[in-house]
Amino acid sequence: MYSTSEPSFRSLLRRSLYLPIGLMALLLALLFWLVAASEFQTRAVDRDQAVIASAEKIQNRIEEGDTALRALEVTHDTTFWKNFGASRGQLPGLFVQLRGLLKNDSAQSERLKQLGQDYEAWLKLTGNNPVMKQGGATTLTLSRSLAMSQIQGVLDQLMRAEHGNLDMSVQGQRRSAIVLLAVFGGSIVLLGALLLFQSYRTMTELSLQYEHNLHLLKAQTAELKASHDELDKRVEERTHELNAVNRELEIFCYSAAHDLRAPLRWIIATNRMFQEDYGQQVPEEGIKELGRVNMAATRLSNLIDALLEMARLGKVEIKKSQVNLSALCELAITEIRERDWGGPVEVEIQPNLQLLGDPLLLSLLLQNLLENAFKFSARSGHGRVEVSGYLDGDEMTVSVKDNGVGFDSSCSGKLFQPLERLHSDEEFAGTGMGLANAKRIVDRHGGRIWAEGEPGKGATFSFSLPC
Repeated sequence: MYSTSEPSFRSLLRRSLYLPIGLMALLLALLFWLVAASEFQTRAVDRDQAVIASAEKIQNRIEEGDTALRALEVTHDTTFWKNFGASRGQLPGLFVQLRGLLKNDSAQSERLKQLGQDYEAWLKLTGNNPVMKQGGATTLTLSRSLAMSQIQGVLDQLMRAEHGNLDMSVQGQRRSAIVLLAVFGGSIVLLGALLLFQSYRTMTELSLQYEHNLHLLKAQTAELKASHDELDKRVEERTHELNAVNRELEIFCYSAAHDLRAPLRWIIATNRMFQEDYGQQVPEEGIKELGRVNMAATRLSNLIDALLEMARLGKVEIKKSQVNLSALCELAITEIRERDWGGPVEVEIQPNLQLLGDPLLLSLLLQNLLENAFKFSARSGHGRVEVSGYLDGDEMTVSVKDNGVGFDSSCSGKLFQPLERLHSDEEFAGTGMGLANAKRIVDRHGGRIWAEGEPGKGATFSFSLPC
């Protein structure tokens, strides 16, 4: 499939995402401009309507005042003079309002200025008394009628011009709405078509790339399967060869061990009979030499047994069950105490140590660790061995601690190697296979074993096995 680091993927990403995003940004900018234009047209319509309404109010107040004056002239009722005063009092505020609405329209402002002058001239013709003098009333009335006609003419011009502006604003507002709708709808259709086309193109390219990669994957899978089959065949052949070699080596080891045991037994038996029959005739130095021969033959026999035991541990089938290690320790201690270790040893075993494992192999493991502890602590005259354990998560850890001669911690890696010994055979007898066999048993159980010690302060051998 595509990788984000490939140029083709980045190009596909630009076409799939950046182009629609850019188009949408342009569409939003255009829509913003159209909305702003529509808002401007709407404000123009509102202003024109407000101008017309204000002009109509001025016209109505002036007509009301003129009507009140005519009624006063006919009836001489002063109530009409009060009505005239009320109408005249509203006009200054209406003029100020209309002047504010027309401040940006110079032509209409000129008409409004002319209207104000005509209105002032008309006011001068109203007279100051509520009842006009009989003489000259007709002339004054005619002059006021002419002034009113001029006022009406200016108002008509102002309102006709404003109605024209209103019609133009309404038409502009309609055009803006139509353009807005057309642009919005067209942009939606265009964007949808572009996205559809880009999606189709992207899916087509991805499908082709997927088919190409799928073909490569199938080819690689077939090649890998062929290599795997070839490797399995070679492994099977090598395993068969190794098994055959191991069987031959095992037969040879057992034959060699059997062939070595017979002369070793003959040497030991002959040595013992020679000492019994002719021991009194052999000098003391000869007796010592015969003892060394017997010890060497015995040690070699024990070593052969230990090597065979180690080989057997690698083949024996593990049958796990719940094991009471404390009970196994008690049995091992009973057997170990029957031998002479050169001094007393006190043993303390933590009760009810439970572990999952093979009972026979765990018994041999404890036998090796306890014999090792007895051997190196008994000669101190106050030997002590402690067996304890604790549960740590999903592992059970068991420790065998003694107060014997100990060892240098830098040599701990050699302890579990076959035939490796830290002490000479004259100091402590042994084959160097006990701890190696112990490690072999722990490894077969999927655990780990280690040792801690210090010269003259004893040693602790611990192993952990999965619960």
